[in-house]
Amino acid sequence: MNDSIPSLGQFIEPAPVSFRPDAPGWYVVAALVGLFILLIGLWFVFRYYKNRYRREAVKHVEHEEQRLIGAKKYTELIYIINALMKKITMVQHGREQTASLQGSEWLTFLNEQCRKPVFEVNDEQLLARLYLADNLPEEGETVAFVNKAKQWIKQHRYASVRL
Repeated sequence: MNDSIPSLGQFIEPAPVSFRPDAPGWYVVAALVGLFILLIGLWFVFRYYKNRYRREAVKHVEHEEQRLIGAKKYTELIYIINALMKKITMVQHGREQTASLQGSEWLTFLNEQCRKPVFEVNDEQLLARLYLADNLPEEGETVAFVNKAKQWIKQHRYASVRL
């Protein structure tokens, strides 16, 4: 071979790269990320418990729906669901603001609590007919009202009463 090229000997390998962060800034970043994840988790837990009443109300509506639709007691079902929505609004907005609402004012108030209005004019007529013995609601319109009520319960804005 060529003797003019000097012999280099053995190669010197660098030390393995450590994945442990040595700078204290990384510990601060890790602590902030951990705190952020903890806060997001607490927010989800709080939101879950805050919306417990929604899940229980929908479950109650579904139970009453199965019980009363089978018995063809449509008037009683609409009355129970309307009373449940009234209770929800009285707890959240106060008795003074919601207890006296009825008719179009009541449905307008309910629609204002959602991003997209749920109830329509025919629902106002349905609620007015609850107290007339000769013009009882039918199954189709009762089921439609029940579905709208469940949608309202799931989607209305939560507002706590300020005392």
